[in-house]
Amino acid sequence: VHNSSNFSWAVRISPEKDLELALKIAREINYEINIFGAVQDEDYFNHCINSYQDVKINFQGHLETNDFQRELGRSEFLLMLPNWLEAYGIVVTEALATGTPVISYLDSGPGEIIKNNQTGYLVKRSEDQISLIEEIKSYSEKINLISRSDCRRYAEENFSEDKMVDKLASWLAKNLSS
Repeated sequence: VHNSSNFSWAVRISPEKDLELALKIAREINYEINIFGAVQDEDYFNHCINSYQDVKINFQGHLETNDFQRELGRSEFLLMLPNWLEAYGIVVTEALATGTPVISYLDSGPGEIIKNNQTGYLVKRSEDQISLIEEIKSYSEKINLISRSDCRRYAEENFSEDKMVDKLASWLAKNLSS
């Protein structure tokens, strides 16, 4: 069972992953934020934490896989808004496997994984943070419309170890035979 009014942010802690935006969103939508990940840039991390002391922050650091997945599954949703075009974002498949919906950018690897309005919500990358935060707030208010069991089923059907091996073998056969 997930805890209400909290979301997770789970990546290595560095400027390109944009913890500061996640904290700003947590403040604006009045949610607790669970932060998972290794601190890669200590100065950036300290700046973020010190700048958002009014936000309820639950810093978990880097956890072992089973502990991470258990804690992630307790979140209302995973927020993933990197400053760069994320290639794949394995944490998205981990979240879905725990039944946790994901909110992320449309133009990134996670945008190819998430089924908009079914396993999470996709937002357009924007320099206008006010509009972006408002859009995320509207999605956070209806995140409970996303079926957690559908998220889990989708992950099992598309991202299990066997499925990923089959997809890789198919891709290799197609691309190495030409």
